[in-house]
Amino acid sequence: MRDALGDAPEVRAMRVTGKTGAGMAEPPRHHVMPNEFREWFEKRGFTGKMSIERFCVTLQQATHQAIHGGGNWKLGREWPGEWNRMTMEALFEAEAEAGRMLTRNTVLEIVAKQMKKYRIPMNFIRCGGR
Repeated sequence: MRDALGDAPEVRAMRVTGKTGAGMAEPPRHHVMPNEFREWFEKRGFTGKMSIERFCVTLQQATHQAIHGGGNWKLGREWPGEWNRMTMEALFEAEAEAGRMLTRNTVLEIVAKQMKKYRIPMNFIRCGGR
């Protein structure tokens, strides 16, 4: 290729890339219900056909990083508005107020409110995993 195009800096910077590098890849899929709390959700009925794997959305990487407090997830978890932290705090608070385990429908209602707050469309898709 260099024979045809020459040896300019632009030509030397060219790289063969896949769909991701070209910006054509599908947006990544993300769990709406924090995967790190999978066991908590399973105890409240999110198993089988209602697994948290069925409640994923596609988000652009920048949007995903923004709701998690930036690119560093460890630092992001310290931010009060971070998605996992905010969502789980709302669920824990509702469960404490109810004095019992939340039903699956109540969990979905609370998660839907959080999605609306963050302007995340409720276009659920299936993630990989279980």
